[in-house]
Amino acid sequence: MVTTTMNPGTMLGGEKNAAPAAIVSQNTEAPAFNNIHRQENPAVVRPSNDGVLLKNLFQIIPGARLPMFDTVCAQAFEAIELGSSRRCMAMLCKPGMPVRIRVIKEVVAMGAEGICQILDYGPVDWPASHDKRMAIVIQRPMGDKLLPKDGGPFPKMSEQDIMRLVAQPVITAMRGYASRNVSFRGLRLENLYWEDISKQKIVFGEPYSTPAAFLQPPAYEPLDVAMCDPAARGEGSVMDDIFALGTLMLFLAIGRNPVQSMSLEDLINRRMDEGSFNIYAGQFPIPASILEAARGMIVDLEEDRWNLEDVEAWFRGSRQAIRTQRSPRRASRPMTIDGKNHLLASTLTYAMSRDWVMGAEIIRNKSLDNWLRRSLTDEKLADEVQKSINPSGSINKNIPDDVLMARACAALDKDGPLHFRNFTCKADGIGAALAMAQGDNERTTLITQMITSKLPLIWLGLQAKKNQTMHDLQGTFETIPSLIENKQIGFGLERCIYELNPEMPCLSPALKDHYVTSPDQLLQVFNKMGNRSDRPALPFDRHVAAFIGARMNEVKDGDLRNMGPPADQVHQIIAMMQLLVKMQRVYKMRELQGLTQWCLDILRPVLNRFRNIARRKRITDSVTAAAKSGSVADILKFVDNEEDRTLDEEMFKRAAMEHAVISLRLANLEEMRIKQADIAKIKGERTAVGFAVTITLFFMAVLLYLYFLKI
Repeated sequence: MVTTTMNPGTMLGGEKNAAPAAIVSQNTEAPAFNNIHRQENPAVVRPSNDGVLLKNLFQIIPGARLPMFDTVCAQAFEAIELGSSRRCMAMLCKPGMPVRIRVIKEVVAMGAEGICQILDYGPVDWPASHDKRMAIVIQRPMGDKLLPKDGGPFPKMSEQDIMRLVAQPVITAMRGYASRNVSFRGLRLENLYWEDISKQKIVFGEPYSTPAAFLQPPAYEPLDVAMCDPAARGEGSVMDDIFALGTLMLFLAIGRNPVQSMSLEDLINRRMDEGSFNIYAGQFPIPASILEAARGMIVDLEEDRWNLEDVEAWFRGSRQAIRTQRSPRRASRPMTIDGKNHLLASTLTYAMSRDWVMGAEIIRNKSLDNWLRRSLTDEKLADEVQKSINPSGSINKNIPDDVLMARACAALDKDGPLHFRNFTCKADGIGAALAMAQGDNERTTLITQMITSKLPLIWLGLQAKKNQTMHDLQGTFETIPSLIENKQIGFGLERCIYELNPEMPCLSPALKDHYVTSPDQLLQVFNKMGNRSDRPALPFDRHVAAFIGARMNEVKDGDLRNMGPPADQVHQIIAMMQLLVKMQRVYKMRELQGLTQWCLDILRPVLNRFRNIARRKRITDSVTAAAKSGSVADILKFVDNEEDRTLDEEMFKRAAMEHAVISLRLANLEEMRIKQADIAKIKGERTAVGFAVTITLFFMAVLLYLYFLKI
């Protein structure tokens, strides 16, 4: 059912745009956002003692929580722009979470009406947790949420109000986002706020403190995104925002989300079978222009969806053609899984992904191949599935069931996401999902197994249309499996996190008091830490080494390998010093006296390897003097001097040989002394015996003589 409509073009400039009806108030002279807050808060704010400063421009109040704006990755606090009356709020992001820094950099201070404006961002020292966290300061909506607290129905919004309050500001903002090659990914009923208490304008809450589309209900996302794990939906593009805008306008016209009570499985299957627009629009009375826009925007295949130019033309009042959408091929007989019949390859893929053990069974027993060829009558698709499973043409029994399933699903539904066990993702969402999974060993193992099985590469290879992001991801996923399998320092899971999350700060526990986002900043932090008594024993741990490996093109894998076992302690330290030298050279930071003082302690085992006491003292004195320059290279040239090492080794070998010769001579002399002592002892014993015998014989003779005299 369709109601009468107004021309969308009447919402554009001049007198036609001057008097649209407001939902609550008839006042069309709504003041601008900044002016509203200046009128409500006329006092200019000065910094207080209990606040946390961001760049000396904003003060965040730790005791003033705003839980209504919290997300799973950040907490909201009241914030104040110093020297101004503008009231703001700050999103304090949890450490290790994949904040959308790239998007924030592009849109900060963009000033799009109707979209939460980012005023500034940056790391702050947070007293409650005694660490440094990213803060995003945005203009704070002063009104309530548009959606009732129970999430239920709300008064339908008129066509005129949808155009004025939602379509006009969002379409304008999308043009700004598209020009910056980023997306918003937060268009949903649950994210709509009244800008102020007069309810004259609507503003969308921030979508930057979580992975892209993380909080979006599946209904607002195209099918290939809706199926994904919330953390793994990927950055996407403005085309995803267009789908969400069409869905949002439709729901506003209906007065509720008509599919809210559906389970995810039912929603996905019905959307695949009947089409998303048909499921959403149903038989509801919807203004014709809104219905037209929704029909063009709520299209799951991107190539069939209106693009931004189409949406802008529609808003100007130009009637846009609805692109012909291809109908999926239906099988003559269903494939049954878990008691449910499937006539479409897409719904079958989704069912198999949710029961991958059963899915692997129908692949191995040829049921899937037979269904594709006989019931779906799609020989080409059957061949593509077989080729994806095993290029040789026969199913390898050694392929694990989960990998077999993932390969089959990637070919069976090339328009769908990547499925692996109970994890579904877009390729550009894997990094955010891995970052979110830190601390969950089962989850991280699942994702890394998917990567090392090269499933993202297979999925990317099957995509007919590839943008630059996909091409870049292919190169990344070609190298990452070997990095994950390498368990040495600088590699492994840590390296994977940094490679897939280019904006992720270094997550080393030793750096929790800092927010290190680049190697040159890391050098500066090392220099500060070098002057502290509580500094770590070594500057490099697994996270620091992996961070440098991912962020410095000049650092090769070979530079990292000797920084941990199986290399001995001395070689590990030398490798660390060599890496510091390279960092100082690349970033032209020579005078880092704090760092070189730290290096003096680190180098003790290296200095102690010099056996010659005089040489060791000379080198130690030279190193101590060189440390004053602040250059690690000046230190390293003494401790890693080949001539000194060779000479010390040669002299030690020579001394050792001399020691061995002298020891042998002493041993021989000792042996001779012992032998001579033994000979003397034997001779003495013989002499004593002879003397004793002589004496005995003498006394016996005397006794015999006396005896015979008596006779």
